[in-house]
Amino acid sequence: MQGWHQHRLGNGEVTETINKEKNPSTTPKREKQLKTVGTMKKRPSPVEQALRVVRAKTDTPKYGTSVIDVGAPADWVKINVQKTRECFEIYALVPGLLREEVKVQSDPAGRVVISGEPEQLDNPWGVTPFKKVVTLPTRIDPHQTSAVVTLHGQLFVRVPFEQPGV
Repeated sequence: MQGWHQHRLGNGEVTETINKEKNPSTTPKREKQLKTVGTMKKRPSPVEQALRVVRAKTDTPKYGTSVIDVGAPADWVKINVQKTRECFEIYALVPGLLREEVKVQSDPAGRVVISGEPEQLDNPWGVTPFKKVVTLPTRIDPHQTSAVVTLHGQLFVRVPFEQPGV
């Protein structure tokens, strides 16, 4: 047997520890270098992704749009507007509000009104009633406007352009 162990004699006596090495040299063994396979990267949550997009793009109005607070300012509501070939896309962060507490209205002149009123006015998160008017530079089709609120407090509004001759 190799390694360290105590050697038992036939009569039950134990002798000193025997340590046999295959490599009797006195130089230490080379240690293996560990390879780094890769580290787990933390993927940002959808809320964090949307917040980054909104923070990056809310500083300057684009496409001739404007966002105006009606009543008390609600700086906690972030709004971003993107223009595609067939519509405007409005992204808004309304954290702490349920789908039933958010209301979106639009008119053909290019105004979209986003308002929200929490069920509990004395909530610990600081969510207060708000009303914001997004003014778009072109006429829109209010009958085709659609809005979706996610469970994470993200609002997506699709506002198609008015079709000529319809």
